[in-house]
Amino acid sequence: EEQSHARFTAQGWPWKIKARIESASLRCERCREAFAEELATAQEGFVRTLLNIEQDVTDFGAFDSLDQVKEASSVGADLERRVREAGDTAALFNSRENLFEQEMTEYESLEASRRLFEPFNNLWKSASEWLNSQE
Repeated sequence: EEQSHARFTAQGWPWKIKARIESASLRCERCREAFAEELATAQEGFVRTLLNIEQDVTDFGAFDSLDQVKEASSVGADLERRVREAGDTAALFNSRENLFEQEMTEYESLEASRRLFEPFNNLWKSASEWLNSQE
């Protein structure tokens, strides 16, 4: 009797394991969908951040006088930090897209903003350093 019970129990284990695998797979798929949705939502917010950076870079180009060096170098340092952080965020999103086997998004506006910003930022950094060395 005990042997037949053990045999019956042993025969049932493959079905139990299969049921648990299916349950775990379903939970994994739900998590995957939730993470993918979270990624999409975060990327939508990031697009707004990129638009703000793009506008701020355009506004940064309006500095045109040595009287504005301190303000321009301060704004430039903050904008440089924001551009760098946006680049890090874009790389993070690309790595997550890769995990989800999605096509990686090219953040062309970020690169365009960076190319437009760098010469102006270098100018105001140099002007600030020059003025500080003159004092």
